[in-house]
Amino acid sequence: MPHDAAPAEAPPAPGRGGRRQLRWGAVGGLAALAYVAAVVGDALLLAADGQAYTDLHRWLDGLGPRLVLALVLLGALVHLLDGARRLVVAAVAPVAAERLRLGVVFLTGALGVPLVVAVLWPALDGVVG
Repeated sequence: MPHDAAPAEAPPAPGRGGRRQLRWGAVGGLAALAYVAAVVGDALLLAADGQAYTDLHRWLDGLGPRLVLALVLLGALVHLLDGARRLVVAAVAPVAAERLRLGVVFLTGALGVPLVVAVLWPALDGVVG
């Protein structure tokens, strides 16, 4: 191979249609990390100014902030289940990997719907019923 030849491109990452797949487990992990950082900031605000902390939490009691919290918790759930799937895939035959991926999707829905309802319920108390 001559020295002036361009290096060959790496093959596309495995996924549907040769495109790179979005790793939802990593996205959920980033959302969970952002939530932890927000909780630390919340504790620092409480230590600095109790009234500002109270005002912030009154605002956070609305539907919009609760919807964001529900999405963050769903992301953390996906991150947890995807990590558990990766651990199991490393220990079992690769044939079971697709079934485990479908299991993660199922458990995310089965656990995520009640989680979202529990988080949003207080904000929807006056709207529904």
